[in-house]
Amino acid sequence: MKRFHYGRCLAAAAVLSAALQTVYADTEKGNLRQPQRETTSLEKCGLIMKDDTGKSTLLPLPSLHVATTSESTPFTLPSDAPSGVTAVGCNRQSIVPKIYDYRVLKAGYPLYITGPAGRAAVALEAREGQVQIRVVRGDLRPDEATQIQESLDQIQSLFNNSSIAKHRP
Repeated sequence: MKRFHYGRCLAAAAVLSAALQTVYADTEKGNLRQPQRETTSLEKCGLIMKDDTGKSTLLPLPSLHVATTSESTPFTLPSDAPSGVTAVGCNRQSIVPKIYDYRVLKAGYPLYITGPAGRAAVALEAREGQVQIRVVRGDLRPDEATQIQESLDQIQSLFNNSSIAKHRP
């Protein structure tokens, strides 16, 4: 289950972690609008894009919430999202994917999840119809590995059986 791809994935995870920790700090200081729904306070998300040099950069986007989407609603980028998005990244209290995260994959984007204090980061991806996790930073604790496998089993089933069509703008 654990594959390491250093290079661009590790760089994207490092950018995501640093940027989202800044978003957390700004939110705690009152510099950002507080999320309106309780579940959105558990995550801070942004968009990963490539800059002119090909380097991955993260744009924190307070209007982006992955955890509050429902099974019947397809994931879409918010109206204030720029073009050129290559992935979605969220800093959460846990690196274990939530069951409806598959909707980000159906929209055509991998989902990078960074845990508290940047201890670990994973990428939730779909390749040839198979949902998978890549560890891009740190190590999984045994309890996380078990929870991730259980979550992946549910996500794979939902991914396969969802009536949400795969699309990417």
